[in-house]
Amino acid sequence: MDETNAFGQTLNLSSPNVCLGDAVVLELLEAKGLVPRDLAAGIDIVAFALATGDAAADAASARALAGVARELRAIGATVDLVLEPKKPKWAFKHADRRGARACVMLAPDEWATALLLNSAAGQ
Repeated sequence: MDETNAFGQTLNLSSPNVCLGDAVVLELLEAKGLVPRDLAAGIDIVAFALATGDAAADAASARALAGVARELRAIGATVDLVLEPKKPKWAFKHADRRGARACVMLAPDEWATALLLNSAAGQ
């Protein structure tokens, strides 16, 4: 199926289209060093779910993390919610690049037992 756009170009709509969300665009811009410094200003917390390699556990963690981020935002925190589970090394570097004051990691086993660890307090 072909369609003409506003510029008179013919578009083939039968081929797969690429759709990028704002989080993906931000990651691509960060990788190229093109994110303005003032965009990172004001981030209180980077929140991410720990990647386990188990798709079901990772999906459950991501859903739980969205609720945690919502609660943090409700008390006034500015939260950068990482949408897919990541390893800590990546997330901590991301938090550092964003200038976040804290990083929240949701780990499935600790979440299941309601265990809260505070690395800043050495716990």
